[in-house]
Parts: sequence; C-alpha cells; structure tokens
Amino acid sequence: MASPPGTAETTELFTRILGGEWHLYSTHVLSGDPAETETDSQQAKLDLLAELLRLRPGMRVLDVGCGWGGSLTYLAKRYGVTGLGISLVPQQCEYAQRRADRHGVPLRFRPSHWQDLAADEPFDAVMTSGVVVHFASLHDYFVRARDWLRPGGRLLDEEMHLLSPDVRHDAVARSSRAMAFLDEVRKKGRAAGGRLVVEEEGRYVTLDEELTTLRAAGFEIERVAPLSMRDYQRTTERWLANCERQRAELTELAGDDAYRWYRTYFRLFRRLIDDRAMQLDVVVARLP
Repeated sequence: MASPPGTAETTELFTRILGGEWHLYSTHVLSGDPAETETDSQQAKLDLLAELLRLRPGMRVLDVGCGWGGSLTYLAKRYGVTGLGISLVPQQCEYAQRRADRHGVPLRFRPSHWQDLAADEPFDAVMTSGVVVHFASLHDYFVRARDWLRPGGRLLDEEMHLLSPDVRHDAVARSSRAMAFLDEVRKKGRAAGGRLVVEEEGRYVTLDEELTTLRAAGFEIERVAPLSMRDYQRTTERWLANCERQRAELTELAGDDAYRWYRTYFRLFRRLIDDRAMQLDVVVARLP
C-alpha cells in the first residue's frame, strides 16, 4: 500500500473524518439522543474534562499532544482559560493557532516534544487525551509535568488501560496483536516517506501501574473517572462512517491509495478498542 499524503492533506483528511466543530481525536461522550450531533458529543466530553480539572477563568492550561487545537480552544472559549498547546507536527500547530485566533481566545500553539518544553510560568493544569501510551517513559513524563505545574495544580490523563498485565489472557493478546499491527502500518508508512499523526509505537499499562507511577513522581491521586468503552467504539464507528460517506471527496483530496491507507488505519484502531481487554479512564492527580 502506498504511503499517506503530506501533512497539509493529512490535516484536511483528518478533520473531515473526525467531524464536528472541534475535531477530537479521542472518545466523545454520547447521550443516546438521536438528534445529538458530533459537536454536541465532543462538547459533552470537554465539559466533563473541565469539571474534573475544576477550570476557572484565568487559569493556565497546557495541552500536551494538542492535535488540531479543538479541545483547548473550546475550553478557552467556554471556561475563560488561557494556555499553550504543543504537538510534534508543525502543521497541526498552525491550524490550531488559526482556529484559536478565529475564536478570539488567548492561546498559543507551538511544535515541541514534551521533553523539550520549558514553561516560562507555571500552569494550573496539564492535560492529555489518548497520548501517554506513546511515551517511552510514563515516569519521566509525570516528573516533567510536575515541573510545569504550580503547587496545587492538576494533571489529567485520559487513556485506555489494560484490564490485566497478563499478555497470555486471550482478550489482552488480541488487543496486543491489534496494536502491533497498527505499529507495523505506521512503520510501513514512514518507510515509504509518509507519516501518521502519531509515529511512536504504543504501549498500554494497567490503571494500577499508572497510579503507582504517578505517586512515585510526587502526585496525589484525586479522582479516577471511568469512561464508556462503548462510547469510544461508537465514536470510532462514526469516524469510519465519515470516511465511507466522504470517499469520493477524500479520494480526490488525497488519492485512492492514501484513502485506503487511512481507512485501514481506522479499522484497525476500532479493533483495538476491546472492552474484554481494556478500560477507558480519566485520571486526575494533584501536585501537593
């Protein structure tokens, strides 16, 4: 299969597939109302994160792995926060900055790895959604986040966790194979000169492992909020439906090979979301 398109085309392709106003590349919170739109379910999810972080006007928020800036822009517009979003992809940051400027909110977006970020002033909150699975060391990230936060600041991590660390468990083994296949797809795309939005290979841990690592990094666990795996499954099914419904437009935009490449990627990702092996949680930890 040929490599994916360049990053400009990738941005257009992904925003069309993810849909809604805010283009969240993570689960939505669904109400079950047939009239609910993608924007509605995206905003319900972001309102939940705002509640868990206890956001108030004027607070500074750092979004690590900010994607196209939809989450932080909505939170700034709805809750009056300021802050910074970072991503490894410059074109994502450019798109996010244009979005923030269009909405008139005081945000900055810049390309940076979290390891290289030095905060010019402390943040009240640091957030990630479906990102830390791609970090080589959770402990190193949590220690770094501790340095960014003011005393009393909160760290929020939304991520899937293994139900069991035992890879011999059938369901865990199936999810591990799906992740390995996704990683192989990424590698082949990069070898051909392309790239996906996330390049690093994934490694999931159990919830207990993450909580232990947070405590070792100096955080106090404030809350663990479970999210619906069925909502995540339905979210990815929406993405696939958007992909199929817009096949002609997306093929014209990026080419047939690229369209098929990304459709395969999303189908594999849907297979990974298996509630027999995984759970989805939002972990909120506080810096003493």
